Amino acid sequence: MKQRKSISMKKIILFFTLVSPVVTFAQSHTPMTISAQVGVDGAGHGTVYENKYNGTVLDRDTSGAATVMYPVSVHVNVFKWVSVGLVFQAGSYIEDPDNAEANGNKARFLSGEIKFYPVNKDKFAWYLGFRFGGSHLEINRLIDIVGVKVPYQYQFSGSNFGAFTGFNWYFAKNVGMYFNLGYTSNNFLLTDYSINSTAQNISGFDNHMWTKGANASLGLALRFGGK
Repeated sequence: MKQRKSISMKKIILFFTLVSPVVTFAQSHTPMTISAQVGVDGAGHGTVYENKYNGTVLDRDTSGAATVMYPVSVHVNVFKWVSVGLVFQAGSYIEDPDNAEANGNKARFLSGEIKFYPVNKDKFAWYLGFRFGGSHLEINRLIDIVGVKVPYQYQFSGSNFGAFTGFNWYFAKNVGMYFNLGYTSNNFLLTDYSINSTAQNISGFDNHMWTKGANASLGLALRFGGK
């Protein structure tokens, strides 16, 4: 009887010895894995704009806008199930301004990210994440003044927050695709305002714009290294 137990225990040890390397290999993200994503992101936003002068609200307006951004992110796994990184996005802010003509708006965001991987397979990883960082928005408009189109420019800076979920699917050893769905919000403050390239005095003014919306992104996923 003791001999049978000993043989069974040896079989169990042998089984786990053989399976352990397979389990390790079956994870696409391990400590020190470097992963990157490059793609395109589309989003719809609800916006609130508020104009104050010396604390008195002069105007408050709600509207909508869309963005088309081109994000680039780089992450490193600190654990098998957690990675941290940075994402930079630049692109267009699309709106339909009242009594003015849109003249090419630009947006850019730089954020820190953290991702958690509930599913972490060899070729597939599902993640949940959060991001927080800084935002910059440049709004350009042409306003008709007595038949002459005069350029107006508004420069906003502020903070952004996002929550998202998505997946990486690796169809080759180091190359794959990703798809991402998320929520994003921005808190912008007007920092510079110019008319026909001439800076205007905005001291005493407090012009804020808040945006909230949903986004989807798709693109190329890469991975390197790892233990």
